[in-house]
Formats: sequence, structure tokens, C-alpha cells
Amino acid sequence: MSQPIDSQILEIRNVRLTMTSQDTVFGANPLVDEFGQWIPADWPGKAKTLDELKTSWDQEDKALQPGDLKVF
Repeated sequence: MSQPIDSQILEIRNVRLTMTSQDTVFGANPLVDEFGQWIPADWPGKAKTLDELKTSWDQEDKALQPGDLKVF
């Protein structure tokens, strides 16, 4: 969060220390693909190949018009 409005709180729950790894999220399979997308989920527009990603970039470039960029 680049500009938080208020004091931020991080709450960590259900923590236990063990001598063996018991991770339930991180396993042998990756969670993020080579494009930085969450692998377990699917959504409209999710790139599955490099060609799909390049096509999406081209469409975005064509849709952008001068002055569309808003900086906060």
C-alpha cells in the first residue's frame, strides 16, 4: 500500500512452530504463472499463452488515448 489512509495492522493467526514443514499453501506446485497470474483461479482475459498476452497488450495500447492517464 503506497499511501495508507490510517495506521495499518497486520494480524497473523493460526501460527505454530514445528520441527517439520507443514505448509498448507506453498507446496511443490507454483501458485503464480510466468505472467504473474494466480494459477488456481481463472477469469475472462487471463492470458494462457505469450501470444494471448501480446494481443491483450496491443488491444490495450490501441484503447489508450492521449490524456487518458490519470496520476494520483
